[in-house]
Amino acid sequence: MSNIFLPLALNHEGNLSGSEKLVLIILCNLSNDAKGNYAWPSHQYISRKSGYSLATVKRACKSLKKKKFITWINGKYVDDNCNTNHYRINLSMF
Repeated sequence: MSNIFLPLALNHEGNLSGSEKLVLIILCNLSNDAKGNYAWPSHQYISRKSGYSLATVKRACKSLKKKKFITWINGKYVDDNCNTNHYRINLSMF
């Protein structure tokens, strides 16, 4: 859990939709301050935690990237069957 980003995401009152904000909160909760503010959950994991469909999660991630709240590196395979992106939270957007 990020002690830096989670409170910022929870208190952010900017131009985010409900799905964008919840996805951002989940990513901030999973980010690691000591390792460059990265989180690497799958879309399926974010979907389960948020209650949103996979399509909604993907749209929210794309929108957050477009608004420069996050960036990501295309994922690597884990256990030979799961591909996850490596998300980085952009502190300057808060």
